[in-house]
Amino acid sequence: MLLGAVAGSSILAIGATRAIALSSEPMAPADIQALALACGKPASHAQLIADARLILNAEIESGAKPADTTELVACPLCRCTFEVASDIRF
Repeated sequence: MLLGAVAGSSILAIGATRAIALSSEPMAPADIQALALACGKPASHAQLIADARLILNAEIESGAKPADTTELVACPLCRCTFEVASDIRF
């Protein structure tokens, strides 16, 4: 029983150590500028828009959303937003 308690506490300590190792820090201004340059052209968002449209079309076809639904999609890099409409025609 004592061995179980020791093993349990060591597992808890390992888990706590891993949780402490995770942190969130603001990005440096130079990194933000580099991401903005990488994401600045409309063509760089083409795949993001195509994926969002594919998901939206599937949701409309399944009946989960009405046919005239649009989605607002945000780029994870530069935070710009796009309104995506379905390309399904009835």
